[in-house]
Amino acid sequence: MSDPVTSAVEELLEENVFLPPATASPSSTSSMLTPLITTFLKVLARVEEKVVEHLPLQAQKKFHALDAWGSTSLGFPHSGIIITCLLLLLVLGLSLYFVGIGRARGHKPLPGGKQGRARPSHVVLLGPCGAGKTALYHQLLYNTVPETVTSMVESEGILKDKDIRLVDFPGHERLRGGWKKQFLDAGKVAGVIFVVDAADFPTHKVREAAEFLYDLLTHAAMDDGPPLLVACHKSDLPGAKAPARIKALLTSELERLRKTQGGAMMDGDGEEEEDRLPLGRVAVPLNLDVDAPSELTFAATSVAQQTQMGGNDAFEEDVGIEPLMTFINDKSGR
Repeated sequence: MSDPVTSAVEELLEENVFLPPATASPSSTSSMLTPLITTFLKVLARVEEKVVEHLPLQAQKKFHALDAWGSTSLGFPHSGIIITCLLLLLVLGLSLYFVGIGRARGHKPLPGGKQGRARPSHVVLLGPCGAGKTALYHQLLYNTVPETVTSMVESEGILKDKDIRLVDFPGHERLRGGWKKQFLDAGKVAGVIFVVDAADFPTHKVREAAEFLYDLLTHAAMDDGPPLLVACHKSDLPGAKAPARIKALLTSELERLRKTQGGAMMDGDGEEEEDRLPLGRVAVPLNLDVDAPSELTFAATSVAQQTQMGGNDAFEEDVGIEPLMTFINDKSGR
């Protein structure tokens, strides 16, 4: 079935409505306009008829009432269809106007067609002191490896050709509380890289890393929040532990912590925090693949690209910063 406008025009063509009258004088403007106006009104009337007959009964009554009001008050027939068309043109014009203003002010659509809140743009580097975060930070940003120094302040830089801001937080226990401010700025963090030293991971460092990781995993912002990559760093060094081994050690210590710590944790100033997330399921051993509040993966990394073989946990794997670049590229949509 054709649309109402096409149907109306076809009927009028059959009736020869569009043919000029034989008596029309080319030299007379008024004599030319009169039949044009008459033809226009006939088309308008027929279109209105075809449109209205498809409307619900109540809508038809309102449309006819609008027509009657227009004919009486304005002295113009077929006011219903005319007013409707004018309103549609007004809405279209206003829409185009405001879209133009938005573009002129630089309000660009967000990737993926989403409007409103800007997409997350920060990847944060966290982890205990001495794990190698600062070296990774410089390698990722500048492709250089600085002399080993302990970072005492937060560092921040933009990754080249990516809409991602990389933030390195100090690992010292008294200085690392600043990461929570990033999470409190809702929707800002696209991903978290938690760095541990795979080549130097004795019991006391396992405990320190697990306490930090527990504080992170039970933070309210991690509930279905940004993905987390545990970077098992310095994996190029002899004796470095494999990611699977580090995962097992951390899981065991996290299991102990969740039994002893419960829901209460201390913030960086030594004050107890509320609204912590529970870690794991009741009466079920902790399984990070299932119980982590957001996506959690482990990967071997180093600032040197080579193949690691042997050590305390014999494995063969290409290490470098490629796992980190893949993680960051996923967050930047590139």
